[in-house]
Amino acid sequence: MTPSEFHELDGDAQILEIFHHAIELAVREDAEHRYHLYQLHNFYVDEIWHKEDCVRLVIKTFTSVNSAMLRPYLDKIDISKLER
Repeated sequence: MTPSEFHELDGDAQILEIFHHAIELAVREDAEHRYHLYQLHNFYVDEIWHKEDCVRLVIKTFTSVNSAMLRPYLDKIDISKLER
């Protein structure tokens, strides 16, 4: 599966794909949101949930450990363990 194919799935299918095939790498929070970082197939998924409403707000994908999207998680994960 590619990031494009993942984004073509509806929300429920994306959640199932993450549940069955992803490895959760890190979770972080702020006052309103919970952020989950997953490795899925050969790419990464950054998922943002509203904590109080328990609603997924945004899902983003990226393919490189050098992506700026990884920066907020750097203190929570060892990027040397990520597949390149």
